[in-house]
Amino acid sequence: MSGQFRHQLAITTCTFLSSVSIGLTIPLLALALSMDGATSFAIGVNALSAAIGIAAMSFIAPRLIAASGPRMVIILCALIFSSFLIALFFYRGLWTWFAFRFFIGCATGTFWIASSAWLNAVTETSVRGRTIYWFGAANSLGLAIGPLALLVTGTTTAAPYIVALLIWILGTAFVVPLENNKAPAVAGNSASLTFMISQAPTAMGCAFVSGFIGSAQMVQLPLYAEKNGLSAALGAISLTVLYGGAIGSRVFLASWADKVSRAGSLRSTLIFAVLSSAALMICPAASLPYWIMLFIWGGSIFTLNSVALLLVGDRFVSPALVSATAAIRLLYTIGNVFGPMTAGFLMDFVSAAGLMAMSFAVCSIFLAATNVGNGKWLTFSGKL
Repeated sequence: MSGQFRHQLAITTCTFLSSVSIGLTIPLLALALSMDGATSFAIGVNALSAAIGIAAMSFIAPRLIAASGPRMVIILCALIFSSFLIALFFYRGLWTWFAFRFFIGCATGTFWIASSAWLNAVTETSVRGRTIYWFGAANSLGLAIGPLALLVTGTTTAAPYIVALLIWILGTAFVVPLENNKAPAVAGNSASLTFMISQAPTAMGCAFVSGFIGSAQMVQLPLYAEKNGLSAALGAISLTVLYGGAIGSRVFLASWADKVSRAGSLRSTLIFAVLSSAALMICPAASLPYWIMLFIWGGSIFTLNSVALLLVGDRFVSPALVSATAAIRLLYTIGNVFGPMTAGFLMDFVSAAGLMAMSFAVCSIFLAATNVGNGKWLTFSGKL
């Protein structure tokens, strides 16, 4: 087994298991607060503290990774996640959980930056496409599997907390034997997130759009189903189909990602996003076309985040690659914050299909922007 493949397999497996843990934890904490009498609004605001932690670490993680290397940072993230997950069980309370979930957000955000940048750094350009798409598929698969564990563990005992902790630690064990490739010291423009955004606007646009629409899909799609007379079960199935698209699309794209240009991959993904969004606005809910378009829509939106990683992997080398990955995470998180609110406003005051209309408008604008100046801003000469 080559060193490159060994790193790729270990990092991807670690990410998959960590995603299972995160996928289990998110609904677990929401249900726990609900059982304690918290309102839906309070639960949503409480979850926002994790997003603040993720955003904060986008500025700190590059220097931390440069100083200690990605392996040590991933181990540190496992310790922090585990410690505060235990604290969440023993110290229940809405206000206490604001602080705990902030630090859990710090851990998960830093983990994503370290693992993504590390994978990109050890992967050759000739196989970067399929590597990143498989990495994205593993991440989505983990998030989809995580909530299913609650069917076995329940939500009222320590069991789900222990399971989430053990799964994360098991994932971390896969990267412990790897070489701790320390990045050079981050200095100058390499550490500036604004510089990264200016040097890779397309990648950052992909990250923002994926976070903006993807988070809106996950939050508002069950409500869209309800507004169209579907049962809660069909609303949940809609999310499953959406995740299925996120997994299936990247498995499919992995086979030819390195045979077409990055610009071609981006534009084809956006075209599918635009067409599926438009189709969903007119398809009867729960019809066969609805499920097919939902699968394609989920696949295209979540794939944009993988395209962002591809673009920065081609453009940057360490230490700039770490800072660029942190910028992707920051833009994605900002999208996470504003997407559900924007879609909710449109669904309440414009149309029940406001979620799909928002997706259609944003992806159409982004697609048009990729053709400005014949798409010259999509590519850059040389590496940073």
